[in-house]
Amino acid sequence: MTADGRRRLPPQRRTVTHRPDIFFMAPPGHLQNWFWHGPSRQRAAELSYEVRLNPRDLPLSSQDWAELIEGVEALLTTWGSPRLDEAIMARNTTLQIVGHVGGSVAGIASEALFGRGIHLCTANPIMAQAVAEWSLMMTLVGLRGLVHYAQVGASAPPRWRPCSTSSTATSPASPCRWK
Repeated sequence: MTADGRRRLPPQRRTVTHRPDIFFMAPPGHLQNWFWHGPSRQRAAELSYEVRLNPRDLPLSSQDWAELIEGVEALLTTWGSPRLDEAIMARNTTLQIVGHVGGSVAGIASEALFGRGIHLCTANPIMAQAVAEWSLMMTLVGLRGLVHYAQVGASAPPRWRPCSTSSTATSPASPCRWK
């Protein structure tokens, strides 16, 4: 039941009758492997989507990109993808959506893209949270001197030097620290 007393219906399984032509623009190598792995492939298979991967190494000319995306209905872009301007989209009349697998879309968005009414989505909000968390973590690591304390690569573990809180005429108070 929903909050207003209506009966909740089970989710409908959608049958895909049309398989969109999807192209992932990342070049072969690290980015393709990073983003196009187990969960991504599995979800695409569940939806009966086939995603074509870019077979060519960068850099590519505008003409090369135009040739690769001709007839494509959906693009997956990421770091290193070109700006989707008129030169690149000249041979494509079918593009409906661009999903940016990265942060800001400033590097790929253009008037030509928006002028055609093509939808653009990004993972920026999700990635911004992860970047903020990482930045906070690194700030704390730096403030706490973790690298110094851990003695990265040292064979002996660090030892704590006791501190004295009182000073005498012959021995001033000493700070506590790692040796």
